[in-house]
Amino acid sequence: MFVQDLPPEEQVESAAARVRPLLLEKEVVFYGTVFKAIGFFLRGDGHAGRGEHFERLRAAWRAIDPRGTGLHAYNMQVAPLQDGQPEAAASSVADNQLAFAWLYGDVVHHDLERLAATGIAGVRERYRAAAPLVCRVMIHTVSTLRFVELLASNGLLPVPRAALDAGVVVTDPLMRQHARVFVADPDVDPPRLPVPGQAPGAGWTLLLPPTGPRTADQVPDVPGPTAPTGSSD
Repeated sequence: MFVQDLPPEEQVESAAARVRPLLLEKEVVFYGTVFKAIGFFLRGDGHAGRGEHFERLRAAWRAIDPRGTGLHAYNMQVAPLQDGQPEAAASSVADNQLAFAWLYGDVVHHDLERLAATGIAGVRERYRAAAPLVCRVMIHTVSTLRFVELLASNGLLPVPRAALDAGVVVTDPLMRQHARVFVADPDVDPPRLPVPGQAPGAGWTLLLPPTGPRTADQVPDVPGPTAPTGSSD
């Protein structure tokens, strides 16, 4: 028995959404545009290793063909059976077609042409082909980033430091924000909005004024996991 243990589909969908712009010619991060720019700055660079790595990496990207009908790893054949024998010639579809049909037919668009061309397989087989493809594109993306970082560190590529340091993922989805909320009378013209950093003027009323020893400038800490979730304010 041949067994494939693939990641959950929603994880691959998320990854595909991240790397998909590198495959689209209209996007500024399209791999072809990126390598054209890298090639420009590497003109005259006599380092053989950098040149060879550049060509290998670009060739790996070019092998990712969203419209390709050739296979990467396998070809799928399906034929209807009658009494255990094929009734007709088998229909054939390559894994590359299945993979991009999943991406553009099942996930980000509803490409009827791609879905019709892979209809013999169904979404399960399309996903089976897509998961390795998305992983391959992820590997190429990370490899390209590392190459860009290497060139930038050697002064061969003018990449702003901020572009390499900018955050691109949310690591903590629990949003915490200490604030005081002010409301105004909805039946009259809204009062002037306060200047950032200054207290609201006339027409604004503090919602749920603090009680007890607290002052208006004190905000309670976020409750711990075992503390009550209510508030005395």
